[in-house]
Amino acid sequence: METTTTATATNPFNTLLGLLFIALIVFLIYCKKKKKSPIQTILNLSMRKKTGANNAKRNADVYTVDGVPTVSSPKKRASGGRSSARKDYGHYSKLISIAKFQKVAFGEYVVFDLETTGLDSDHDMIVEIGAVKVRNERIVDRYQQLINPGIHIPEDASSVNNITDDLVKKAPTISKALPGFLSFVDGNVLAAHNGGFDASFLDNACRQCGLEAPEAYFDTMRLSVYWPNLPNRKLSTFLDAAGIKNSEAHRALSDAESLAKLIIASMKKL
Repeated sequence: METTTTATATNPFNTLLGLLFIALIVFLIYCKKKKKSPIQTILNLSMRKKTGANNAKRNADVYTVDGVPTVSSPKKRASGGRSSARKDYGHYSKLISIAKFQKVAFGEYVVFDLETTGLDSDHDMIVEIGAVKVRNERIVDRYQQLINPGIHIPEDASSVNNITDDLVKKAPTISKALPGFLSFVDGNVLAAHNGGFDASFLDNACRQCGLEAPEAYFDTMRLSVYWPNLPNRKLSTFLDAAGIKNSEAHRALSDAESLAKLIIASMKKL
């Protein structure tokens, strides 16, 4: 007797429905473990995907350390601001300790601030340099220079520092301006707030221009040891605590001069 075997064809639609059913069960179990409603979980996932896409588009991953913008490398700072690996400006290699800075604080040093097109020192550009020279706890000289970055200044940067394309149209490029600033520095220790950020921009500019970069920087956020119980380490918070007015916040010279006054006031607490 001959036996005939009939193969049963699998319906692709039924297979798909089965997979979807299993996925639904897994999803509901996940929501139960996380103690979240399915709708809220879907919304969270959607927002996370949207945020990730926006970050990738901007090539930026901006986060905050003690209230101060800090950046991962594809960045402030829309002068205030990127790769998947975080660039921690707070641990910039040239930053010196507060103990080392105290050795020059009663002699001569330079306080500076940079305004930039964004927060990433590897891709954004300097648009303004402001600095003051301090000698024997007195401001003895000032430096200020707008810089033509050669690229469009984004609106988010201009909205902070009020520096526009038109304002820097006739300004020198960084290669022409930088030698003058380094001459002003004259080998002194440089101090800046969130100093690793400014140091990274300045060092990159020196390297691109074939100039020798400064050897040491001091991050004035470390002055918090003299100003306990501050809610954060923003420059404005320090200045408020010290009773110092910044006449033109987020412009390089005004920020640098206010910061110098803060350093001087801090050293008087020793």
